[in-house]
Amino acid sequence: MFFLLLTVSIVSLTSCAANTTEPRNFIALGDSVAYGYGLASVEESYSAVFYTMLINEGYNLDGYTNLAVNGFTTAMLMDCLNSIDEDSLNLIRNAYIITLNIGGNNILVPFSDYMSKNDYNTSGFFGMFSDLPELMTALQNGADDFTNEFKEIISWLNINAPSATIIVNTIFNTVPEYLPWMSDMANTLLAAINDEIFKLSKAKKYLVADIYSNLVFDSSMFDFNLDPSTGDISFDFVHPNAIGHDIIAKINYNMYNQCRHF
Repeated sequence: MFFLLLTVSIVSLTSCAANTTEPRNFIALGDSVAYGYGLASVEESYSAVFYTMLINEGYNLDGYTNLAVNGFTTAMLMDCLNSIDEDSLNLIRNAYIITLNIGGNNILVPFSDYMSKNDYNTSGFFGMFSDLPELMTALQNGADDFTNEFKEIISWLNINAPSATIIVNTIFNTVPEYLPWMSDMANTLLAAINDEIFKLSKAKKYLVADIYSNLVFDSSMFDFNLDPSTGDISFDFVHPNAIGHDIIAKINYNMYNQCRHF
């Protein structure tokens, strides 16, 4: 079973917004993890669970809106924000809390594109990875794009939601450790992305929920299963199940709660 540390650190006292604007909205932004892909109900997503925790603990919020979109990269989110409709923009302008989970697809999309081009049925397992320099270049480009586009996203939020407390999740490694070379490669790329998230937080005054350090791959938190005797076959080791989402919600809540009571 996994060992959960739930380590929490204060990024900056000014990261906790002193928001007096009404209404007090909670907005979730990001990709399929923020949306709740693969869950029985989107109400099991970490953002919905986090919102429920806040309400149950007496935090005064007027509403929750999940604006996350499956498959979003940083570029897609930036394009969406730049062309956002007026109703959604008003929600963000009145946001009290904004959670952001973005960046995983910057790595997953080039990896998926490479795997599609090097089909197992025609190349075999080892043939699929015959051009590792091409794959590594594509993955590094995805990480580099994150560095530039993430800054734009945070700057946009600072301008359009100046009173909101923004909580950014670090990106966790979903590759099981029994695939060591793939897991190590993912860790190297994610280290650069997560370092950027932490580094920019000091200047942009947002909170960091360190999902990477606290959500270690475990079969209980993902529906990845290759053994038909134990349940349905699933190759999805990217999206947490309800247990995993509950853990992410608790990390977000602990981060926010400690900041508010510092």
